Amino acid sequence: MHAEAPLSKDAAKQKRLLSQAFIDHLSEVLRARNSKLDKQDACWSAKIVLTALIGFLPALAGSKTSARSRTIDALNQMLVRHLEPVL
Repeated sequence: MHAEAPLSKDAAKQKRLLSQAFIDHLSEVLRARNSKLDKQDACWSAKIVLTALIGFLPALAGSKTSARSRTIDALNQMLVRHLEPVL
């Protein structure tokens, strides 16, 4: 869904809705884990997570098993470092 391919208007709308649903859900999870977290900050952190995930997709799609595992580990480390202060 997040490939950079030409999309119909309906597919583009679905892509936006899916992205927003991910952001909304992750924001809620973050706020549930940290009651002091502002809604705007939670949304910002969720957007950063989604952006990182999308950015890593090409590297994951074209990787062989060992490189793919290493890439996933790097993504996990990056996301943990980003989210630790938030949580």
